Amino acid sequence: INAKGGGVYEAISGEGLNQLRNVAEASSSLADAEASIRIEIGDYADSLDRVEVVVPLARALLKAKEEHAKEAVAEAASALESFLAGLAVRMDVNLQGASGLTSRIEKFRANNMLPKKITEAGKYLGQIRNAADHGIDIDPEVGSVWKILPSSGRHYVFVACAFIRACGARENNQDFYI
Repeated sequence: INAKGGGVYEAISGEGLNQLRNVAEASSSLADAEASIRIEIGDYADSLDRVEVVVPLARALLKAKEEHAKEAVAEAASALESFLAGLAVRMDVNLQGASGLTSRIEKFRANNMLPKKITEAGKYLGQIRNAADHGIDIDPEVGSVWKILPSSGRHYVFVACAFIRACGARENNQDFYI
């Protein structure tokens, strides 16, 4: 919406409406992308492993910007796995036997360490990752190969950041934002 003055407003159309695309496009270097990731995660980002979590998310954002959606999902999912491994240690959750994002997230729910709304958001991330990872095989449930849209690659990175931020709020007994 653009204010014209005198209480008159007009709708703005076009590329400016896709805020996630705008943020992704503004991230032209790894440092810019890392700054964007840190903003999305908030203060909790300072407590994360930079090499294993923050930088891979930044690389995922750069891949999403270049419309390499499948690669963006894979990179962000790797960061999520590293994040969950660290969180499991801090929250004393045993991840043994959990091989993917969804099953690892379920371990947190089973131990009542993360509430349902957070775990369900995490399961979304797990399912998109599965589609991206197994995109070369025909999924018998749908009868075709999954393709990841450029917008899905961008969304994935930002949902991953929101998920991490929510987990951090739980870990630190703070209010939840998602």
